[in-house]
Amino acid sequence: MKFKMEEKIEVVITLSKKQKEEIYQLLEDCKRKDFTELDFFMEQEWNELLDCPCFFLFYREKQLLCAVSAFIVKREAEISAVTRFEDRRKGLFSKVMKETLQVLTKHGIKKVSFRIEDDNDKAKQILEHWKYSKIQMDCFMILLPKKGEKENKEEVRCFTPFEIKEKKQELVEIHCSAFGGTNMELEWIFEENFSEGIELWGYWIENRVIGLCFVSTIEQGYYLSAISICKREQGKGYGKRFLKELLRQLWKQEKKTVFLQVSGENTVAMNLYEKLGFSVKQRLLTYQMIFK
Repeated sequence: MKFKMEEKIEVVITLSKKQKEEIYQLLEDCKRKDFTELDFFMEQEWNELLDCPCFFLFYREKQLLCAVSAFIVKREAEISAVTRFEDRRKGLFSKVMKETLQVLTKHGIKKVSFRIEDDNDKAKQILEHWKYSKIQMDCFMILLPKKGEKENKEEVRCFTPFEIKEKKQELVEIHCSAFGGTNMELEWIFEENFSEGIELWGYWIENRVIGLCFVSTIEQGYYLSAISICKREQGKGYGKRFLKELLRQLWKQEKKTVFLQVSGENTVAMNLYEKLGFSVKQRLLTYQMIFK
């Protein structure tokens, strides 16, 4: 879609090598100038609707100024965006978002979520102008490596692809009991072909798997997600023991910073992570729009 001779928006399903390099450069430039950590999906292997465009790139005179990505599952999209520092507050973001929403609704997306930093007042104004509703606040937490952690007697280790395939139903049931939802809705999470750099770790008690955690190796360190203890074993201290041993084993491999994200309303989990030494680095607000 063209606005002027020198401006265009590229709408793509899969990024080319050149486009990835352009986005990485844009992100690095922003980090150097405003010192913020940007949450941006660079890969789309988890997208269920593979025929739906996932990336929206705004160019002016062949220079990438703004990029939007859509992480799509079950006809719902979570959007991330970044604009070059010098070109903010000039309407570029609005242009790209307008095109993004038109394309997503055309492909049957029913719900769109957008996450921003709590202190980003300008983005709040734009989203509220577009009738997005604020639905939750999450906390992005960080933990620096520690030394001398003792081993626990319980077993914590990474699943092999074969084990994930063999135990898929059991793993889905653990995840469902912890987070809710149906087996059918969550089975896609445990497919054997994970994106590069993502591992599934498990927590065993007496040869029974009772806990799970996805570990992504990113440039800044380790990112933990979908941390779960099956419902019947919750409230017994297993979550803390699982994470302490998981952290010990990760740091045994390489001393890296550990990140995770948790709902600001989940006080039980927040207290657990703080007891383990995590601290809040960012507070993120999620806005949502539902299409009729």
